[in-house]
Amino acid sequence: MRCTLSAIDNNRLVITSPKTRTSKNWVAISPRVATVLDGLRQLSREAGVPRVTVHDLRHLAATITIIAGVPLTVVSKTLRHSTLSTTANIFSHLTQQAAREAVDTIDHTLTRAQKRNDRRAWLERLRPPRDHIQHLREALHRLRSPAPAGFHPTANQPQSGRATTMPPPALRARKRPSSHV
Repeated sequence: MRCTLSAIDNNRLVITSPKTRTSKNWVAISPRVATVLDGLRQLSREAGVPRVTVHDLRHLAATITIIAGVPLTVVSKTLRHSTLSTTANIFSHLTQQAAREAVDTIDHTLTRAQKRNDRRAWLERLRPPRDHIQHLREALHRLRSPAPAGFHPTANQPQSGRATTMPPPALRARKRPSSHV
């Protein structure tokens, strides 16, 4: 940079030398931008649009990189601003939008995580407890083992009037006549 465009009293533009010694430095541009710069005035005239300046392109490049998610510190260094606050002040409208997008992204991510956790909890409620196999084995063992002497399965249970698979007591006690005669 050998010169800068400065505003005097926010009214008149003049070309001045750069503000600091470090401002007198090289500027990184891509071959595509260099080609466009060569024909910029001619293209503006042909299109009938106001003249596009290198400074306009500088702002355009900064805007594109900020919107693309390049960290503001990198944009600031690329623009050769002396402080990060200079870049933040100039492009604050973009950083506010980026902040809103960041908050929306955080909210979306937390919502998805909550939905996953809710689904996991729901699935856990559907699954039997981990020791269910042991409970089943114990119940099966109780069914297969002989009942202790004097044990009657329905002795201590209230009569509910439900059907039973046991024959009535009168039939159980009676013996059948033998078929030998």
